[in-house]
Amino acid sequence: MRVFAPQQIPTIVRLAEKREIPRTAASHEILGFDLHQLSLAVARAWHLPALLQSALDDDHFQDKRTELIDLAAGMMRVGPLLLLPISEDPLVERAAEVLGNRVDEVKSVIFRANTSAAEYLSTRLPGENAEIFTDLFPPEPKDSFEGEPALAPQPKPEALNRLKAAFASSATEKLTPHRVLELFTAAVREGLGLDRVVFALPSPDRAMLHGRFYGGVQANAALHRFEFERHGKTIFARLVDKPAAFWLNDSNVKKMSPLLTEHVQRVIEVEEFLAHSIFIGDRPVGLCYADRGLSHKPISEAEYKEFRVNCQILVKRLASLSGEKNG
Repeated sequence: MRVFAPQQIPTIVRLAEKREIPRTAASHEILGFDLHQLSLAVARAWHLPALLQSALDDDHFQDKRTELIDLAAGMMRVGPLLLLPISEDPLVERAAEVLGNRVDEVKSVIFRANTSAAEYLSTRLPGENAEIFTDLFPPEPKDSFEGEPALAPQPKPEALNRLKAAFASSATEKLTPHRVLELFTAAVREGLGLDRVVFALPSPDRAMLHGRFYGGVQANAALHRFEFERHGKTIFARLVDKPAAFWLNDSNVKKMSPLLTEHVQRVIEVEEFLAHSIFIGDRPVGLCYADRGLSHKPISEAEYKEFRVNCQILVKRLASLSGEKNG
């Protein structure tokens, strides 16, 4: 965009400031897409590795390896700032958590990698005044908006209608349960106009509840680390004790506060959300979580009821695929 259509960037910035809307929304209005979507489209058009494509696709950001790619890209963008002694950038902290190393060790690795790269590139990159360098790598705009959250979707009931029709059809009997959950996560988010949806599955040893399918959740968002002890003292652990639907809102937040632990609050970062535990018979198979953590638009009673209805439809489809009956 900066090379081939640089004039569009200040246009987007001016529209965002005039209308007092996010720049991602402004770019979507002017271009018909935002730059994150453009990156994903380019990666697909160039047939870049599937893992890299997954790292750019919020709806399919499932493999932990894709998070490492995103972390690495983030470190390249931030650059030397990560090496400052007082730096406590969440990128480094998350990388240390994923790798199982101390933060200072990860910083040391970054420093050595930067030094090695600088030494290698110093004799190979064109000089500062070289024409080719200027043409291919124009300077970052001062008001760059890359990295802002994606534009929250508007409700599209037809997406839920398509999902219901698909689940009622014998065609979905050929799909794997994971593919069904992937379709469900995307359709619920689009159909209800929710900002973020996570479908979590139990770990193989049933000790943890891990986020597996994501919709609208940014790679570096705390919600992407949706991981809770299956038998812990949190709202999500309680929800998977039995089939249940839950809507956290102003009317019950005080009552539920003992289960909204510090860890829960740090991960979800919202004061209102929907959740539904998914059971086949007496066996918990997952939990669906949804919120409007980007737009902060309130959730209505009708939307909560529709969320419950679709979760029950999912239960029946999964029970059918497993050959079990669910009452």
